[in-house]
Amino acid sequence: MKTNYAFTCCFVIPLLIIFFGCNTQMDKGADSLNSSPNNTTLSSMVNKQEEAVVDKIEEVKKVKTVNKIVKHDIIRDSLGELKANVSFNDCVIDSLNAIAPLYDTSSYNHLSVSYFSTLADSLHGKPYFAMNSDEVVLSIMTVLTTRLNEETDIVFLIDKTASMDDDIEKVKGSLKLIMNYLKNYKQVKVGMAFYGDNNHHFNLWYDRMDLTNNIDDVNAFMNTYSTISNPDVAESVNDAIVKTVEEMSWTKGNKRLMLVIGDAQSQVPPYARYNQSQVIRKCDSMNVKFNLYPIIIASKQTNVEKINERKEFMSVYPNPVTDYCNLKFNSVGEYFYEFADMTGKIIYNSKTSSLLEIVSGTNFVNGTYLLQVYNFDFSKYYSKMIIIQH
Repeated sequence: MKTNYAFTCCFVIPLLIIFFGCNTQMDKGADSLNSSPNNTTLSSMVNKQEEAVVDKIEEVKKVKTVNKIVKHDIIRDSLGELKANVSFNDCVIDSLNAIAPLYDTSSYNHLSVSYFSTLADSLHGKPYFAMNSDEVVLSIMTVLTTRLNEETDIVFLIDKTASMDDDIEKVKGSLKLIMNYLKNYKQVKVGMAFYGDNNHHFNLWYDRMDLTNNIDDVNAFMNTYSTISNPDVAESVNDAIVKTVEEMSWTKGNKRLMLVIGDAQSQVPPYARYNQSQVIRKCDSMNVKFNLYPIIIASKQTNVEKINERKEFMSVYPNPVTDYCNLKFNSVGEYFYEFADMTGKIIYNSKTSSLLEIVSGTNFVNGTYLLQVYNFDFSKYYSKMIIIQH
């Protein structure tokens, strides 16, 4: 008995200690192995990458994010050719928006850049910069091809002042290309609106076409568009965005994409009803995420910060006009004038160096017109609603 007991104590018990000790180390090793990042589930990795993109912690993670494609299928384009159609989720869109664009600071109105950049950042978008009319269309197509998918309402909100003449003609000329692309999206609705300055253009400052699936209606509306003169740089952008948000027949549940195309910042109170913060709150109050993408066009007026005050340098009589409309000036100079109908289309325009300019009412049919008179640098500007009544 003593011999057996001694054997057990000397040999068996140490062996058991070594055996259980090895098992314990093996268990620890297994736990360590199971906790290794190499053995985590794919869904866990994706979730971590999702958080990295949303929080914008590491730029590398945003670029290398995987599994973000929501929809990938094959469609036929306007030429009947097969092409890939890829839709991305909001995480990818947000990461793309975070990439800051480069632009020539000497070619853009710095107030316009600051205004639109802040607005875009607050409304889940980013600004684009267009040096010329060709780049306007390129920017539009870049937004559409990278941001658009089914179940989206898209609105083009476009500056209608005279500085946009060349750009608008280019957009109108390329509208067929843009609309043919949008025809690939059967559930996408398109709306359009034009804005000017409600301080000078009265009820001609804003015009819109409601959201529709009929691309032909959009083409027809765009073809009726014409620009209108404005004496200062700033336009009624804030008021136009709020008016568009309130009046468009948005589709319930659809994503909302707004492209604002212009070269000037917004008027602010008291020259506008809304400031920038109110615009952002209004969009957020709709309970649907707005993605706002301004396309900022290069402007020669890069340093104009204040609006010019209206100069009462002339008078117009009689009003209503029966046979003749008299434009009487207080000082000699070269002046330009134009009459626009209620759609904003210029019906008649000319220039004069006389103190008294007489315009025949026979050039017009009965109706209401907007008269605008200005000199070459807009330091003098006059606008008035004129009624023609033969």
